[in-house]
Parts: sequence; C-alpha cells; structure tokens
Amino acid sequence: MLKKIGLFICLTIIVLAGGIEVIAADTKTLVSRGTLDELLPVQNRVRDLLVLLNSARPGEAVEGLKKEVAQGISDLDEAIYAQEKNFDKAEAAKIRQRYAAGEKVWREKVIALTGRDDLPHVSSPVLTPAEKAALYTRYVSLCKGTDPAVRAGGARGIGAVGEKKGVSILLGMLSDEDENVRVTAVISLAWLQAGEAVPVLSRLLRDDKSRWVKRRCAQALGQIGDRSVIPLLQTYIGSSDPYLAENAILSLGWLHAEEAVDDLIKVLKEKRIIFPVFAWQEAVSPSGCAAIALGYIGDTRALEALLDIYQMPYQSTDAEYYVLNLRKSAALGLGLLGDERAVAKINMTGKWPWAVYTMDYSKYAAEMIRQGRKEANSGIRQYEISSHPSFYDFGRNTFMRTLSGFQYPTYPQEKTTETVSGFPAEKTGSQDLPLLYRTAVSTGANMWRYIEAFQPVNSYMGIRERIDYMEKIGLKTQIFVDFNGGSSKPDFMRMFVLYGDLPAWQGVDQEELEFSLTRAWHSGGKVDIKLREYLSDKYSPNELQSLGIDLSAIKTLPLEKGHTCPPGFSSVLFSEYNEMKDEAYLEFFKEHTQFIHCLRRGTDCRYSFSQSYASGYPGRYWELADIVDGCGPENADRQVDGTATFWAELSRNGEPRSSTVFWWPGLSKGWTPSDEEYVDKGFASSLAHTQGVILWGAEFYLPWALSVKEKPVKYYRNDKMELIAAYMKLAQRIEPYLTQTRIATPVALIYSERTGKSPFYCDIDSSAYHNAYSNMQMGIWRKLTEAHLPIEPVICETISPKKLAPYKLVVLANGRVLSEEEENTIREFVRQGGTLLADASTTLYDRWSRQRRDYGLSDVFGLSFNGLSANNDAVKDIKGKVMARCDNGDPELTLHRYGKGMCIFSTRSLEKREPRMWQELIASILKSMNVSLPVEVENCPADIDVVPRRQPNKDRLIVHLINWRKEEAKGIVLKLNKVDKVKVFYAADDREIVPESKDGRLIIPIRDFKTYEIVVIEKQ
Repeated sequence: MLKKIGLFICLTIIVLAGGIEVIAADTKTLVSRGTLDELLPVQNRVRDLLVLLNSARPGEAVEGLKKEVAQGISDLDEAIYAQEKNFDKAEAAKIRQRYAAGEKVWREKVIALTGRDDLPHVSSPVLTPAEKAALYTRYVSLCKGTDPAVRAGGARGIGAVGEKKGVSILLGMLSDEDENVRVTAVISLAWLQAGEAVPVLSRLLRDDKSRWVKRRCAQALGQIGDRSVIPLLQTYIGSSDPYLAENAILSLGWLHAEEAVDDLIKVLKEKRIIFPVFAWQEAVSPSGCAAIALGYIGDTRALEALLDIYQMPYQSTDAEYYVLNLRKSAALGLGLLGDERAVAKINMTGKWPWAVYTMDYSKYAAEMIRQGRKEANSGIRQYEISSHPSFYDFGRNTFMRTLSGFQYPTYPQEKTTETVSGFPAEKTGSQDLPLLYRTAVSTGANMWRYIEAFQPVNSYMGIRERIDYMEKIGLKTQIFVDFNGGSSKPDFMRMFVLYGDLPAWQGVDQEELEFSLTRAWHSGGKVDIKLREYLSDKYSPNELQSLGIDLSAIKTLPLEKGHTCPPGFSSVLFSEYNEMKDEAYLEFFKEHTQFIHCLRRGTDCRYSFSQSYASGYPGRYWELADIVDGCGPENADRQVDGTATFWAELSRNGEPRSSTVFWWPGLSKGWTPSDEEYVDKGFASSLAHTQGVILWGAEFYLPWALSVKEKPVKYYRNDKMELIAAYMKLAQRIEPYLTQTRIATPVALIYSERTGKSPFYCDIDSSAYHNAYSNMQMGIWRKLTEAHLPIEPVICETISPKKLAPYKLVVLANGRVLSEEEENTIREFVRQGGTLLADASTTLYDRWSRQRRDYGLSDVFGLSFNGLSANNDAVKDIKGKVMARCDNGDPELTLHRYGKGMCIFSTRSLEKREPRMWQELIASILKSMNVSLPVEVENCPADIDVVPRRQPNKDRLIVHLINWRKEEAKGIVLKLNKVDKVKVFYAADDREIVPESKDGRLIIPIRDFKTYEIVVIEKQ
C-alpha cells in the first residue's frame, strides 16, 4: 500500500525489470506552472488509457491494471492541485520523465488486453484510417437494423465519420418508411455535402408528406452548395410554414443567390417575426434570416435595406424588443456584406442602456468589413471536431462538469499590476481560476457562458484566449455557447459566424427559454386568430358544437395573465389553448435542435428551465428530454431544499438519460454570498440526482471579480474555490457511476401536467414558485425520500405499458385531469398485476377539466363517486374492502382487486394526510405485495438521504448518501437481499467493504462521513 509523505505527495513511476515500481517523492515545495505544462498532457493520455480499460471485458488483469492506472493519476493530482510556485524545474522534469515511463509500460499492457492503444477523445480531432474504417463498417450494419432508431443511428454515424462512400447507402434510406430515419439521412448528406443527393432532396422538398423532412431538405440543399436549386428554394421564401421559409432563406444566402436578392429585401422590409417574444428574444424570424442571407450573398443592392433595418428606432418597451434582434441580424448582415460604406453609418452608441445589445455587434460588423472577411464558397463545409464521432453521446455517457459565467476577457496568471475589468488583480487571484479550469474541463465537459446578447466580441476573444491557454497545458475542452434566452435561428447563425470555425465548439445552451416562449403567445397578440385556426383544423363543426366551442366568441388573452384561465374562457377552451401552446412549444424545440444538428455535426443542444416558473408557466417541459440532448432545472437558491433535485429527476422521466442542474454556488438567497454548507450539500445533491452540474457564478469567489452591479465584491473565499474544485475532481473520479442511471425502486409517482395546468391550479400569481399541485407532488417525493422509500417521478402524458413495466406500485395523487389513453394505460397496468394507490378526485374530470358523473377509473377503484363531503369524497357501490373509515363514518380507505392487481383508494387527499401516515401506508402496501426495496437502512435518520440508483447496462446498484445535518453521519448500515459474488466498495477511493451475510441478507456497514458518500454494489 502506498503511503503519502508530507502534505503534497507526487508519486512517480520508474520501469524495472519486473514491472513498475512506484516511488514517493516528498513535494513539500509546490508545483510550478512549468510542471503543469509538462505533466498534464501525459496525465491526460493516461486518462484515455483508463477509458479504454473501462470499456474492456472485465477480468482480473483488467481490473488490476485499472487500479494501477487510476492510483497513478490520483496521486499525481495531489501535486498538480498544489499552489503553483517555488518548485524546482529540474525536479519537475525528472517527475515528468518517470511518469512518462510508467505511461509507456501501461500502454503496452493496455494494447495486450484490448488490442487498442488510442481512443478517439475530445483532444483527438482526427480519426485514424483504421478507426474510421471500423466505425464505418459498424454504422453500415446498423443501417440494416429492424428498429428505426437503430437505422437512424447508423445513418447519423456514416455522416459523422465523414465517409463519402456511404452516400449511396444514405440515398437509399431517404425512402425509409420511418420519418426520423429519413430526416437523419438528410442531415448526414448535408454534412457530407453530397452533390449526388441534390435531385432526390429536391424531390423530397416538393413531395414528401413530412414537414420535418421538407424542412431539413431545404436546409441541406443550401449546405451542400449546388446552385442549381436556387429557383426551387425561391418558391419557398413565402411558405406558410415559417420554419421552412427560414431554412429556404438561409440556404439562398449560403448559395450566394444574387437572383434572390430582391425577394429577400422584400422579406427584410416586412420585418416579419412570428410569435415576437417577451424580453429580448425572438422565436421565428424570416426577416432576421433574410438579413443574414443578404450578407452571405454579398450583393451591394442590399446595403441600404440593411442600414434601414439597423437604424430602426426603438423604445424600451416589451413590444419593441424585437427591433433589437433585427438590428443585431442587420449588423451581422452588414459585416458579412463587407461594404466599406457601411462602417461610417453603423451607430455604435445608444442612449438607452440596452443598446449594448446591438452596439457590440456593430463593432464586430465593422471589424469584419475592415478585415474583408467574407464567405467565398457556396454551402456550409464541416470543420474537424474535437469530440468522439459517435456523436450525441457526450451528454449521455459523460457527467457534465461545467464552469459557466466567466465573463472576464483576461485573468492574472501571476503577480502583476494588471487590471481585470478595470479593477486591480490581487496576487491570490492568479491561482484560483486555473484550479477550477483543471477540475472542470479535464474531461472535455465545459461550457463558456458568455452572455451573447451583451458582448459577443469580447466573449469570442475570451473563448479564444482560454482555448489557447488550456491547449498549452494539455487540457481538453468543449465549448457550449449560452444564448441566455436567445431562441431564434438568427441567434444561432450569429453564434455560428462567431464560433463555427472552432473545433471545440460542441453546441448551445439555452437558458430560461420557457418563460419567454410562453409569453410569446400574448405579447404578439393574434392569439384568438391562432386558436381559431388550430381548432378549425383539429375538429369538425359537429365536434366543436359538442364541446361547446364558438369560434367567433374567442377573444385575445390578456398579456399579463396569459398562463391563467381568463374570464369568459371555459375549461374546454382553456385546455385546447394549452394544447395548442404545448404543441407549438415542442415543435419549436424540435425544429431548432434539428437545425443546429444539421448546421454543424457533433453539436449538442442543452436547455435549462427556470424551476420557479415550472408551474406558473406550464408546458410540456418534460417531453423535451425526448427531443433535445439534455435539459434540467435552473435555480439560484433552491439547490439544497429538494425542489431542484425533484425537477431534475422529473426531467429524466423514468429513463437513464442526461439531466443537468444549472445552479449558482457563488451566490444564493437573493444575490448574497452562499455559505460553505450551501456549496457542499448542493454538490452532493447534484451528484446523486443529476448527470451534470453547470456552475454559474463560481468566479464571484475570486478577489478581483465583479458583482452583478459592476462593483468589487467583498467575499473572496479560497476555501470555497477549493471545495468546488474538490467536488469537480470527485465527479471525475466517480464518473462511471454517475451516468446512465435511474432510481432503483419499484414505486413510481405519476405527475400529471394536464392536472397541474388545469384551471384548478393555474390561477396563480406569476411570482409564485409553484402551484398547489406541483407542491404536493414535490412533498410526496421529498417525504418518501426522507422515509428512505425511493420513488421515481414519471410524466403521466408519456406513460405507456413499457414505461410502467419496471414498477410494482404506482402512486397517482390528485390526478384529476387525465385523458382516456392515460387512464387505459393505468387500467392495463393494474389488470396485469400492478398496484395503484390513488386518492380523492383522481380521474373525476375529463381531459378538458369537465367534471364527470363518476371517476374515469371507477372500475379499477371498485367504487363510484357520490359527491363531496367536508374533508373527503363520498363514495358508493363499493365492490372492494373498506380498510378504514372517516370520523363521519364514510369510507376512508378501500382495497379492490382488479384483474391480477389491486387498487388502494383514499377518499381523503394524500396532501391532507400526515406524511407519516402515507409513508407507513406505502411501506405496508409494498410489504403486503412481498416487494422488497433495493436497499434498506438501519440507524439512518430522516435527514440523511439514501438514493439508490441502477445502471441498466451494468449489474450495479449505486447508493448515494447525503447528510443534511451539521454533525457527521455515523453508524449507518445498508441491508439488501443477498446476491452471490458481489463486490462492495466506496466509489470515491475504491476502498472495498466486506459485507456480512445474515439471515439471507447482506449487511454493509458504512464508514462515518461528513456530507456525501457513494457505495457501489457490483455483481461479479
């Protein structure tokens, strides 16, 4: 066993005849920056070897070598994380030499065990010919699969590796019966700029019945660069499908279509924006796309039209914000146009403070003109990327560790009189930012959250500077550009022009968009027209009459209360309005995600929603997980009270998928410095419940940082910086146990969004955090967690027999408003042997929130509705057994056998019961079903969370323990059903635990811990 000598130990490796001998060198002096320059590249290469070993077939030799490699990396970290000063460079060179020698021996062993010696990684932008050939062969085989999702994966892979000989296969897939397969094939052909695909794509643009295929074809034809399609694309400039119109307009720009200039100028002058949005965003903007397309074309006929748009007057009102977006697009168009006459006319000042949004684009446009920067070639060629070409696995197979919000163009690297953002840089500030860089970006998971709307040019230069710095010291990096609410294709194109040539650009992050997009329906007016059109397409006149809908009586919703049921709106009309809004919301995200994927291969789309509006502005946020590459909650001061983790689990929706919590360790509770406990427990909660952390505001701990109000902050805390770095490092170490997991539980909590946004719950003030329904669901989840009864939240609107199959018990609490399809799915779940726990008013209303005469699941409940009593539902025709009665004698709890399963029905709402009562109720139900929990605990207080998770692709049970108390957690024991040949160990340091076998169970004692512990039980 290795022993550490002194505070900082550097373990170095030399090669001996018998293998590797590890020598401990006392490094009481500290490591210099020169040491990092030499050691980090070597260390990262060894990390890649460890990744290879993790993918190898398990065996004694593999596991032994994994321990050697992991120990060497971890021990060298002890030196790297030391403060960077006063280290002997000659000694540093010796360390590098010995460590590199150890790497050589490890590499030879890895080759012997795996047959490979290199892994395409974020730092390896180019595939070797052998890797490319192997991947191509694999993707071709996937294209022949019976599952459409597998075929789509094969089509995407062929384009990802950039193999031109796969074009013929992709052309054949354009006739696939599955829409998604055809869309994916189109995207790959766009990546490959496959000219031979132009005739087929042109035909599909005209004739395919799928709007998604048509939209991608319009985009792909422009990206391929064949100018023969210009006349065809011109016919779609005025398409009734605004997304299709946008794509055709941008493609004409990429094709340098001079013949389309007059038509595009006309679109520009129309100032056409669909769904203009509250705040500074825009949703669908053919005019903004036209401004950028005219810049790409470069015809000087567009000069005056672009200047006219750029100089549009505006006022600081919600209704005028769209002007800012058009001005930004016009500025970029002028820069791309490259006409020097524009420089003198670009106004770089503004009296209104928010003029900075366009001012910085003006500077950038002027600089582009001075440099003569123009896109000479037609189409959009793909740059080499710096991620593994399996694509879109970044968020799924990696725990995302991200630093965000670093908006300072420079930072002091050593003692200096240099100023940062106008303030003196203190000596200590030189150490902390690199410390966070190393822990946050060493796996390539990183996002630079420069607020695009404020300072795109400074952001661009800052990103360039940091890439250069990290490449110099051997750190891998991937860049996600944050739009901070920006939402349109012009937004994306502005970022593409700025960052599209950076190999490290891996995608976009969208912050707080749900708030703005929901308001879009009201600030733009014409909601009445949209709703009439929607209902006319959806229903026949007879169906409208049966629903009581009079189209001529529909009025515009008031802006400030658009999320509530307005006066004069029936529950039917309000439900249909929400359905319309939800469908548009999901279509918006699907279109923009596909657009970004198609525009540049290897990009991910991540979205965060502000949880404080998750109920106040309801929409199908949770279905985003099936569309985008990653989503999750954003919060300033709610990370440690259980709400953010509930929303993060809900965004996973019962699947082993990516979720990310966006939170602020630097600030909390109203823009005040957060305490150490907040940082500590917030990280622990994130590791247990999410698959990534995006940290905004960590730089507020730096001594030279600025506050939100541009004044020097006074709360520099190096210990907090080190705490953040320690958790980042921990996440890196335990990453194999944090990804592709789901809660290990036989119990599901059904969350009905339709109920949550019904008139019963939606009439709330916009400042409210959550409505009564979501608060109740969070309460159930939180209280069961405290009772160590794990429960997994699942969205009712997405349930299916397959989704419910893993569960034995389903809790449907106050699910008032369900569709018939959802009710039938639950009915079949019980019929096939599942157990349902439901309560008062559940399914008493139809999908339009109209009260029924009886429960929709009356047959499953085994009783009928008989009116409302003071505290409970009155019921009749009871077919099952009455388990308990209310004080007034009414049945309170009933049990009814239905098919192979049963239903327990509480006539009192679960939210009105004491939490202890329904904790005990659920525990007794599981006991009566002879269903055991994946893990039970002993001597574990309620304020210590026990979060069991499984990795479906591994035989692993992973138990997270979070201590919310101030004192240490002591004496906790885990108990689980005995499994033969298991290995039990702490993930943080691989220390093995020897469980005791007693009464057919495994007894696992847990060591004392302060805040967080993670235990892995792995079948051998």
